[in-house]
Amino acid sequence: MVCLAKRALKRVFTPFFLAKTLALAIALTPIITASHSQAGTVAPPPPGSSAGNGSGNAPNQPVLDAQGCPLTIVSGPFAGEPVWAAGTQQARALTQQLLQRNQLAPNTVSCVYAFTSDDLNASTDGRNLYVTQALWQLLDSPSERAFVVGHELSHITRHHIPQTAGRRIGIAATQSLVGWLTRGNAPATAATVKKASQVGLALLDLRYSREAEYEADHYGLMLMQQAGYSPQGAVTALQRLEDASGATTPEFLRSHPLNTARIQALANQMR
Repeated sequence: MVCLAKRALKRVFTPFFLAKTLALAIALTPIITASHSQAGTVAPPPPGSSAGNGSGNAPNQPVLDAQGCPLTIVSGPFAGEPVWAAGTQQARALTQQLLQRNQLAPNTVSCVYAFTSDDLNASTDGRNLYVTQALWQLLDSPSERAFVVGHELSHITRHHIPQTAGRRIGIAATQSLVGWLTRGNAPATAATVKKASQVGLALLDLRYSREAEYEADHYGLMLMQQAGYSPQGAVTALQRLEDASGATTPEFLRSHPLNTARIQALANQMR
């Protein structure tokens, strides 16, 4: 009976089957998003609270600033990076301005940080927003900075981070299923099938990542325009990034679209 079941499953194991399995994981993303929001997000204590403010009541808690954010980056991909105070103040003011003028809730973003780094980078973990000193100083105008902040805000408001987490759970489950279906095959055949599925699923994941970047550009442009910034700043920001970093990797292997393609998409949106 087990052998018959395995043979039947192998007959339906096709690229279409893999795509449908991944589509199911993507369809379940709202459920995963909700569970992450309920179980994994903890708002920072309000300013003036006793938790972690140096009063000695909670010695294991980080010291908070006037906005209720830790004075140092204590979690996420940039934990431990030195905070750049002047840039942090500027980025926070700009973020609050975009939130207010677009009538978004103040708690859409928990904390905003600029930190000392030579990398040209801005990112979000779905709650906090990060920008490097090198990128902030590269951007030459408030409109360029507004686009970068609006782009990252859009990743938050469009729920891209939990969607990515849900999609990758689906990819991991699909790869495990492939491993189970190929257990009885010759080692070389099983290895070839597993490798092909890994490459195919990875490319599909990259495609969805690029689509999220285009969407963040689209809504980021809308956010900055609503806040009164020139949309041309979005184009010049990407041009500066293109000039500073270049792009040698083919787009189909990149999680972010090529800057030239993003500039063209923004130009089309502004027509």
